[in-house]
Amino acid sequence: MTTLTAASSAVSTAPTVAVYKLLTGQKALVSGANSGIGKAVAIALGQAGADVFVNYVGGDDAADAVVEEIKRFGARAYAHRADVSSEDQVAAMFTRMMQEFGIIDILVCSAGLQRDSAFHDLTLEK
Repeated sequence: MTTLTAASSAVSTAPTVAVYKLLTGQKALVSGANSGIGKAVAIALGQAGADVFVNYVGGDDAADAVVEEIKRFGARAYAHRADVSSEDQVAAMFTRMMQEFGIIDILVCSAGLQRDSAFHDLTLEK
C-alpha cells in the first residue's frame, strides 16, 4: 500500500509517494540508459531497489550522472559503453555484467537513434 503525503515545499504542490524497494536483489541491464526513456527506466529501477547496468553508446558524463543517481538510492550501478548494433560489443557487455552482477534478471532494450532530429541534421549528415 502506497502512502501519499502533501508536499511541504512551497515550490511544488505535487504529492510525494513512498517508494518501496520491490526489486531489491534484481539485476537489470538497460540499453540507451544515458538519456530519454532509457535513463528514466534505469533510474526508476534503481529507485525500486534493482542494481542497474547502464548501457550507452556516447555521452560518458551523462552515463556517469545516471549511475550516480541510481547509487543515491542505495543500489549498485555501472556504466558500460557499447554499441548494441555490434555483436562483439554486446557480447563483451553481457560478459562484464555477468562478472559484476552474476545474473541478468531484467533486460530493457531502449537504445535507438532519432534520425529526424535537428541534432542529427547538424552532426551526422555533413
